[in-house]
Amino acid sequence: MSTFPEYTADEIKQLQSSDNVLSVVLNFVEQGKLTTQMLTRQTKPVKKLLRKIDSLVIDNGILYRKIHDIECGECKQLVIPETLKHYVLETLHNLSGHQGTERTLALLHKRCYWSDMVNDVKHWIKTCERCLVAKNPFTKSSSINGFVNSM
Repeated sequence: MSTFPEYTADEIKQLQSSDNVLSVVLNFVEQGKLTTQMLTRQTKPVKKLLRKIDSLVIDNGILYRKIHDIECGECKQLVIPETLKHYVLETLHNLSGHQGTERTLALLHKRCYWSDMVNDVKHWIKTCERCLVAKNPFTKSSSINGFVNSM
């Protein structure tokens, strides 16, 4: 699994198929049919993802979203189950130098997808302790004052 090499394809399949939303979406994509009546009976998160059904594909049992990207042409984004969101955000934000919202979204966009990704990234960055410390002018000035006063 090249998107997240820490996980095997079988582990990703298992995580997706045990996810409350993705298991339902996988079923619809496998069947290849979705009626309005079927859609109305679904939960809000399922409906939100099913709006993208034309771009959803299953490859070797794993759900992806196909997109056209300027840099890579047509690429497949791994559809992330709920249980992996924290790991993905931590990996791509924290281990990539605590980039801002746009850069973190760009890194994610090339690899994966989930319905509320933009809001989740914004929230993650707003609550990232390291980012808050780096952006807080009082933290910088108080440490400078402490250094000056100790001289």
